[in-house]
Amino acid sequence: NDKDDDPAPLTANSVQFNFVNEIDGQVIQSGNLIYTNEAGNVYSVDQLFYYISNMTFIKSDGTEYLVPENYELIDQNTESSKTFEVGNIPVGTYTSIRFNVGVDSTKNYSGPLTGDLDPVLGMLWDWQTGYVYFKHEGWFIDSTGVQQEIHFHYGTLKALVTEELPISL
Repeated sequence: NDKDDDPAPLTANSVQFNFVNEIDGQVIQSGNLIYTNEAGNVYSVDQLFYYISNMTFIKSDGTEYLVPENYELIDQNTESSKTFEVGNIPVGTYTSIRFNVGVDSTKNYSGPLTGDLDPVLGMLWDWQTGYVYFKHEGWFIDSTGVQQEIHFHYGTLKALVTEELPISL
């Protein structure tokens, strides 16, 4: 066996992410007044946007790989935004992934940016500095039976959420 025929050792991989947004274990159906919250209000999800950022892959030995410049805007109504790939992940055995729901302080207050942080996407507040991290808009039926609008927009560093999930990679 000639050593020249052996492939070069793999030094990096890519991982594809596919987001599926659910309520009570069911894939969200945008624009339908079919969900019920704990208060008994029927509501809809017409728009749902949120940022995933600062993905960090954690190896079995505890070392970490922070994906550089990683800010992904997930839009419930745009299938292509719910799938993305992260490349150049060093080869290793990974047991968890950590990420933010929101935009870290490095980018949050730096003004208009590009890519998924572009202001044209409607996630940069115009009345204060910073990004909207999570946006849910729709309708609900209140306790008197009147249909009203929902506008939940979360932001500022107090609303930045860090999650860590187990993986086998």
